[in-house]
Amino acid sequence: SADIIESFVRHCLSFADEMVVVDHNSIDGTADILQNLQNEGIPIEIESFSDVELFHAEIMTELVWYAIREKHADIILPIDADEFLLASEGFDSCRRILEQLSLDEVWQVDMVRYALLMPEQDIDKFLLQRPCKRNWQERVPKIIIGREAFQEGMHLAQGCHYVMGSKIELKPLPNLHLAHFLWRNKNQILTKIICGWVSNV
Repeated sequence: SADIIESFVRHCLSFADEMVVVDHNSIDGTADILQNLQNEGIPIEIESFSDVELFHAEIMTELVWYAIREKHADIILPIDADEFLLASEGFDSCRRILEQLSLDEVWQVDMVRYALLMPEQDIDKFLLQRPCKRNWQERVPKIIIGREAFQEGMHLAQGCHYVMGSKIELKPLPNLHLAHFLWRNKNQILTKIICGWVSNV
């Protein structure tokens, strides 16, 4: 994720008060970039995870509880480093929208596949300033969690697309969406194919 992690962190902190990031066995410079961002004084906490298996649902559920109990977070966004929260055209800023959400709800946010038009160019530029296009809306949404809605016995599904262990109604949130940059450059694609799916299985 070294090609995307700084853009992701800086973008998230344009609307979030603090981030907790899990680095799962990165070997591409991601850990150094995260450490440099932390040394810069920005509000990011870094957790390292070294198991071979990708316990995504378990890790993210644990982080939600950590955010609620230790960080006293009001609104929690359990997202991955290739997902950028954006306000839909004509709506207010992400932060203004999030500040208006009630704390006893869980919302669904559409995921929209984005692709870089020139993936091998301008790789040092902020990702959202590079030429890209929207491809299609993905089948499954992501969730945004109000602190009072997440109760004992609840946990996140793999990918943080749903909340399990409860019949809580998920509310649509049409004025936000996640720009999902799943495929970004040839090295990232090769790594994802060679390592990503094996780790997931």
